[in-house]
Amino acid sequence: MSNFDEKFFKDLLKEEREECLKGPGIDLELHEAFVEACQTFQDAKEAKDAADADLAEINRTGDIDAKAEAEEMQKMWTNAMHDALNRCVETAKPILEGIDLMEYDLEMSLLRTAVLTRASPKGLAKFANESDLHGQLV
Repeated sequence: MSNFDEKFFKDLLKEEREECLKGPGIDLELHEAFVEACQTFQDAKEAKDAADADLAEINRTGDIDAKAEAEEMQKMWTNAMHDALNRCVETAKPILEGIDLMEYDLEMSLLRTAVLTRASPKGLAKFANESDLHGQLV
């Protein structure tokens, strides 16, 4: 069995993220603005999905009185989601304009960051400790 734990993978993810940011010299204020805009988009998307589900339930039950309000909420969250997406794109532009990805050797850091994020440190630790083969794969 391997001795990988969740902390190992969390630390590795932190290192890879820092490497991805440090490599092209991304302005941390621009990065924070981008992350905040993307979180706002995610929040609006979740609210829109909930409004969609509410409207579908109202349509299923035939509650005419609640339908107009549900449609208004759906419209409001759809607009908020589109506005947040546009803000996300706008905050990304100065970041992308300021870097030349060909200048930096970031492929492996980006790949490791993607794998660590998708699989999660906890999931990778569990997988790595299931058997010696899994530990070697990791």
